[in-house]
Amino acid sequence: MDENKQPGIKLLAVVVVEATMKLNGVIEPKMLDGEYEILLGVGQAFPSETTLDSLLEVQCKNKKHIDAIELRVKIIGKFESDSENIKTFAPNSATILFPYARQIIQTMTGWAPMSTLILPLMNVSEKGLKTLQQTP
Repeated sequence: MDENKQPGIKLLAVVVVEATMKLNGVIEPKMLDGEYEILLGVGQAFPSETTLDSLLEVQCKNKKHIDAIELRVKIIGKFESDSENIKTFAPNSATILFPYARQIIQTMTGWAPMSTLILPLMNVSEKGLKTLQQTP
């Protein structure tokens, strides 16, 4: 290994692709409070042997008033490492991105006519998502 080269994975950038919060019609603020269903989507692309673009999409839906609000955040993380490390890291890359999406949602809902929505800490790796989907 080159002595000047540092091992590991670098997060080069986090890009917000979409951050939307849409209220459908005239909504009473108390309708927006309550429990929310959290839907997660992940994806990866390898622009080169040593880079990874990881996508995380988070949607939140009010369980009681499903059509009252549309809340969605999509972010891409651009990572770099050697080819072996980046392929091993890829299934877990969304875990690094989740705190960014979590903060965006907290900020957006903090300015809305509702209680601030703070998402719980979650394992958003591919393995973690499969576990969440199987849990009743």
